[in-house]
Amino acid sequence: INILLKVLKGLQIQSGLVTNGTQFDKLVNYKEIVWCRISSSDDREPCWEGIKSAVEQGPSIDWAFSHVLTSTPDWSCLCRLVSFANKNNFTHVRIVADLLDIDLASAQVKQARSHLYVQGVDDSKVIYQDRAEYVKGRKWCGISLLKPVISADGGIYACCGVQYAEDPPGRDMVE
Repeated sequence: INILLKVLKGLQIQSGLVTNGTQFDKLVNYKEIVWCRISSSDDREPCWEGIKSAVEQGPSIDWAFSHVLTSTPDWSCLCRLVSFANKNNFTHVRIVADLLDIDLASAQVKQARSHLYVQGVDDSKVIYQDRAEYVKGRKWCGISLLKPVISADGGIYACCGVQYAEDPPGRDMVE
């Protein structure tokens, strides 16, 4: 990824990164990235040390989390995630429910909002998306502006959510 980012910068193409944060130790030049969205979910605690180190090395990067609630939400993890984002000047935290369980999505997102409120966690940077209706993201969110995504399969996609365009939705990138 380091070579690709350097080549794109040489071509005067701004780059963003969507990652789960597990490989931040392999990223050597944070100056090549304009924005970074760290994906997380209730079934996997974020790699806090790697994320903290990356944020310290890239203070000018537009950092944000995108957190997927599973059928068994980990509310304490969500509180840590939003608190970390607040403490480290992230632009936003996007909270969504699993796309493959739309019926549960709205209730889960409402529960997330309620839980953060009860725990006293500032949710002013949180974008709640229950998937039942369109919710506009933050102005500078690379994903909501449909910046291209280069997938692990080598394809270039308009958005990381493209895998859910198939009927039925799937968790893999579509052809």
